[in-house]
Amino acid sequence: MKISTSSGEQPVASLLQITIKPNAYNKKVELLVSELDERTKAIIQWLPFLVAENTLADIKGGAPGDVPNYPKMLQLRQLELRGVDSTVGIVAPGYSHSARLSAKDATVTLLFIKAVRRLNPDTGKRESSRVAKLLAKHSPWTMGTLPVELPRKIATMRALRVTEREVKKIEKMRVADLPGVVSSLKKWGVVLRDGGDKIKRRASRDIAFEVLRREFGIEAKHRAHWRPALRMARTAHVDTSLKKLLRWLTIPTERRWKKNLVVKKEQAGMAKRVKRFQSAVNKGS
Repeated sequence: MKISTSSGEQPVASLLQITIKPNAYNKKVELLVSELDERTKAIIQWLPFLVAENTLADIKGGAPGDVPNYPKMLQLRQLELRGVDSTVGIVAPGYSHSARLSAKDATVTLLFIKAVRRLNPDTGKRESSRVAKLLAKHSPWTMGTLPVELPRKIATMRALRVTEREVKKIEKMRVADLPGVVSSLKKWGVVLRDGGDKIKRRASRDIAFEVLRREFGIEAKHRAHWRPALRMARTAHVDTSLKKLLRWLTIPTERRWKKNLVVKKEQAGMAKRVKRFQSAVNKGS
């Protein structure tokens, strides 16, 4: 404060001078405020990833060891869902479902045939092959009783790994049906396969079926691992991840939020394909 007076007189006026200098920390706070939108977007992107990453570790740690190539096939994938800003899923990518069946699979494998609808240029309508529909009607087949292999454009073939007892039960049913099926196929001029357990074309392995059997102890050793992992995801992993990311929103010098999240994108239809599996494991989690 500076006081100015005239000689021999009482002060007639006072002049208050206040000097404010820029503070380095204030500048950092100003920068933080200007970055809040970008920091928030980064948190929205990273939170699902961190939770999914920890959940995947839990799943792998508790997974059964009698499902071929599982759980190492599981991977993190970015999914796009309508109305959701960021989603990271734990999925088995499409290529992991493609299976080449060998003779050793015959005693524990059932085959489900599904007819594919294709555009018929003569009628202009989408139609299915009558051969594919006949095989689908009598599904499931065993590898030894399947009378003909159809190409992918005509029919899909889904492989389920079951017990030997279940395969033998289905085999008896198909052997009983086979004369009538073969009669129709020959009438339509279809060339039958040589028979035996060898299947030339690849099948789509139903991994979800195999995993759910272990998860709930159905005709397999009980090994719940998805449901406990999902419970941890909703509680401990969310809390831990939020605490970690809170720094990104409150610490001016924190710069890790600028790091780009790189996660492979999954096909749009994946979320729909895993819906049934997700509903099943969510029931007890």
